[in-house]
Amino acid sequence: MSPVVEKDWVMRLAKQLGQVLARILRLLGEEKKDQAMDELERACGELLGIDYGPLAMVDSASAAALLREGPRIEAFARLLYEMAKVHALRGDEAAARSSSSIA
Repeated sequence: MSPVVEKDWVMRLAKQLGQVLARILRLLGEEKKDQAMDELERACGELLGIDYGPLAMVDSASAAALLREGPRIEAFARLLYEMAKVHALRGDEAAARSSSSIA
């Protein structure tokens, strides 16, 4: 990938991730925690090109190998961080720890 194309791709990924995070904040502000979690899981497929399910089933090294590029790995880590926060807000501390330990 040329440096210009890579920069455009990274900027587009960052913009899309920002849009997802804005939607999550809005949903959480409306107390729609389940919808926020659904949105985060859906974002994995949209942003990363791999559905959340397969990524959640493997260890972090395998997930990084599947995602390949650093920006995609970082985006997945951020999505996991947000998932852990939503789990904590829902009172599911075990799931919150599990989500945060994948990254």
